[in-house]
Amino acid sequence: MDLTEATNEIFLQRYADPEFNTSTSFAGVVMDLGVPGAILYFFASMFCAGILYSRYVRRDLVGLMLYPSVLVALFESFRYCYWGTSRAVVWFLGAVLVLAVLWGCGVIGAGRPIPRVARSR
Repeated sequence: MDLTEATNEIFLQRYADPEFNTSTSFAGVVMDLGVPGAILYFFASMFCAGILYSRYVRRDLVGLMLYPSVLVALFESFRYCYWGTSRAVVWFLGAVLVLAVLWGCGVIGAGRPIPRVARSR
């Protein structure tokens, strides 16, 4: 039994019962980082999610590429830490690769002005 299994077993013995016997991503992060580290981790992840959401609402390409994965991670956070799974890593690396290629081709970047949307009064 390695250290992770032993730690998980101790957690389940202390806090679980036969019906609810798995730890969530919240418990895993707290066990790995401690309470102060977990608070900082969740604050930083929700702050980044908020920024990506605002970019998604504005139909910015970075928000459109990254926010859906963040939304799935938020939905899955009660079951397990989605961002630690291989599918999330592949999604994130693929999105970063596509964004890097688009940036290299000049499709997106700091030099391009953001179009203003005319609002009706």
